[in-house]
Amino acid sequence: MSSFYSVLAAHYDELFGCDGATIAFLGEEGATAGAHVLDVACGTGACARMLLHRGVDAYGTDLSPPMIEIAREKAREAGIDRSRFSVADMLETDAHPRAPFDLVFCIGNSIAHLGSLDDVGRFVRAAVHALAADRGRLVLQYVDVEGLEEGETFALPDLTSSAAVMRRAYRRESPSRIRFDAQLTARGETVQTISQYLLVIPTAELIGLVRQAGFQSVAVHGGFDRVPADRSRWVRVVVGALS
Repeated sequence: MSSFYSVLAAHYDELFGCDGATIAFLGEEGATAGAHVLDVACGTGACARMLLHRGVDAYGTDLSPPMIEIAREKAREAGIDRSRFSVADMLETDAHPRAPFDLVFCIGNSIAHLGSLDDVGRFVRAAVHALAADRGRLVLQYVDVEGLEEGETFALPDLTSSAAVMRRAYRRESPSRIRFDAQLTARGETVQTISQYLLVIPTAELIGLVRQAGFQSVAVHGGFDRVPADRSRWVRVVVGALS
């Protein structure tokens, strides 16, 4: 885990958080009181904590130990069992000890950090095995960069809080790869930069992977507000239902 993400962990909730639109969408997809839910690549656990406060039986996993350590500390401060948050590889979602779940969700463009579309397929299949076969749902949120030409750059809006600013940009490097550049400034001093390659995820191919994994229906939205997915918006939210 790079030092960038270790520093980011301390400001993650301030910059990314989990807003009401996200929680409302997840509620409509099954994250209601009493439901059994898993947040994959949960960061510092903001969404899972919000769901827990609404009576949802939520758990979170992330590959980053610093993120999970903060998630556990925030859980302790909120009177939540620390063990609900654990370090785990998303490709091993089916090995979670509290499976099966009613809903598995992976948001924040986390699937683009996987190495290939084959890995995306592996994750989707692992999610299927972590879901209740009679009612399980999967929610995936990511950035659709198919519209970028090779060599073209797209800057996302800055993320800001009282203590930190994060600047982000994508540059299409090849048909399958996009470079993600970020600069994190905390309390007026630039502390970290990162440049890494992320996976280009064609929406049509992702829909195919979700269907191949066994989901009976697949819906695509342009955001958590359920607007139509089109080229005027970069966000995609894909929902797969097993029944």
